[in-house]
Amino acid sequence: MQDEISAKDKALVTSVLLKKLSPSDISLFMKLAGGGMTVEEKREAKKILLNKLTEEEYNELVAIAAKYGLSQGKSYAESKKQDLSARP
Repeated sequence: MQDEISAKDKALVTSVLLKKLSPSDISLFMKLAGGGMTVEEKREAKKILLNKLTEEEYNELVAIAAKYGLSQGKSYAESKKQDLSARP
């Protein structure tokens, strides 16, 4: 999959993530990229993105992921709403 992603998309994703995420956050996302995460870890990764990215940044990254079949394409607002409704 990595070879299929355009250089422009890779640069945008890398730029946003390096600016906004901590080293431990990045480590978690690298684990995700390797396919080694549980559903719960994926939820935690999504929460991190929702908390650390602006709505525009989040939507931009989701659009890139959806373009390559890696996301359902839910917007920031949809994801925030789902996250809030999933809490006990």
